[in-house]
Amino acid sequence: MTARIICLLLLVFSALSAVAQNLKRDAAEDGMLAWPQADMVRALELYVPRRMVELGVPGASIAIVRDGQLVYEGAFGVSDAWSRAPLTPDTLFEVSDLGQPVAAYGALLLAKAGHLPLDTPLAEAVPGGYPDSDGLGTEVTPRELLSHTAGFGNNLALLGMGLGYVPERGFAHSRIGYAYLQHAMEMAAGGSFDPLMRALALGPLNMENSYYKLPPAELSRMARGYIPLAQPVLFFMVPFGLLAVFFTLASWAAGRFVFDRPKFYPGDAIFPVIAALMLSVAVLWPLAGAGRMPFVLMVCTAYAAALGVFTYLLFFLAGVFGFLGPRDGILSRGQEQSSVRVLAGCFIIAAGLSGFVLKQQIPVPRMPAEQTHAGTSLRANAGDMGLFISGFLASAELGPEWRARMTEETVPVSRGMSWGLGIGIREEGERPTYWERGSNPGFESLMVIDPERRSGVAVLTNSSHGKALAQEVAGQVLGLQPGWELPNGERPF
Repeated sequence: MTARIICLLLLVFSALSAVAQNLKRDAAEDGMLAWPQADMVRALELYVPRRMVELGVPGASIAIVRDGQLVYEGAFGVSDAWSRAPLTPDTLFEVSDLGQPVAAYGALLLAKAGHLPLDTPLAEAVPGGYPDSDGLGTEVTPRELLSHTAGFGNNLALLGMGLGYVPERGFAHSRIGYAYLQHAMEMAAGGSFDPLMRALALGPLNMENSYYKLPPAELSRMARGYIPLAQPVLFFMVPFGLLAVFFTLASWAAGRFVFDRPKFYPGDAIFPVIAALMLSVAVLWPLAGAGRMPFVLMVCTAYAAALGVFTYLLFFLAGVFGFLGPRDGILSRGQEQSSVRVLAGCFIIAAGLSGFVLKQQIPVPRMPAEQTHAGTSLRANAGDMGLFISGFLASAELGPEWRARMTEETVPVSRGMSWGLGIGIREEGERPTYWERGSNPGFESLMVIDPERRSGVAVLTNSSHGKALAQEVAGQVLGLQPGWELPNGERPF
């Protein structure tokens, strides 16, 4: 009898353990959304600040939607790492590409009303035709622009140049395409973009803290973005250095084999270096854009000046400690040291030590308040992005049929990933998620929607190091593995 009771207890205990393990596994798969609200908030307050320090992210703001309702807005860190101004839920971020699903929502509202037919070329879709100086936008359709299949590139600095345009190349994430979409929407509705979006989507979805064109009075609410010093330095210095070496070697070869000048003097390198500098600026200016290239040049100039001063200081110390040896024309025992070699060694040491400085983050200039672009200029706080998630799940204003078209009419991107009319779709097993990632210099953001649970999360950061944090937080909250980014999702500086 006793043995039977013990066996029965063991069976009960095993069953309870199995149930507990299943519940624990289910809770892990469901993420923090399955937790009580207080536990979720406490976990975020412990986890997020620690990861921000480890990743070097000055500030982050998070919004969480559960069962279609905005249930959490959290702000961590500082909005400006230099002034140490605290980051609050009201702080605005450059959410960049997160503005594309919002703009797409507005475009589909126009399409639903018959003002912007999705499958009609822009030349016919908008009243009075579509004036286009480069002639590329007239034949594409709003559907192609929304789904990034119009053939345009992603670098806005090339807008209007016809560069990077490859028709019928399939999916290619395109900010330039959203510039054409913005213009088409303005012509179809007869108004400028920010007021138009406020009437179509921002106002009806109660996104009162979101601006495609920022009022000057709201500039003080903007977070300051940060990037590693290495980003602009390597962007310019690597091609400049390679070109300088190439032109210098070419100059030496021309002197040696064409003009019969056996000796190459330091002054002979001046013109090759100037040529490399001019060509580097000419090539990189379109890639960085007129708004960013002066900042890049300023940073690189300061870095080069500091590197030169440090190199000279090391060279001076080398002379003090006798590493240079006697000058030319002075008799001395032993082999004379080469000042050129010592100088080169000092430069290599200085450049190596500067690696510690290159890791430091520097502030980037803010986007001009008046800059307006459907794909990159949205300035918003996390709470408003949470309200968009909530409105999206409720099919607010758009209606269930048209909202469903946004995620059902898709084009393939890669295995397990496709793109709808303005938003990405990722398949993980039988559980799809809708998402968009934003990336401007100094800002990284991510919005992920779980339609099955009518939930979602938006993570905004003011650092280029924030991508990893955003992916991790979204994964922890939703109980999914991070992976909401394009295979070639990096944007050029």
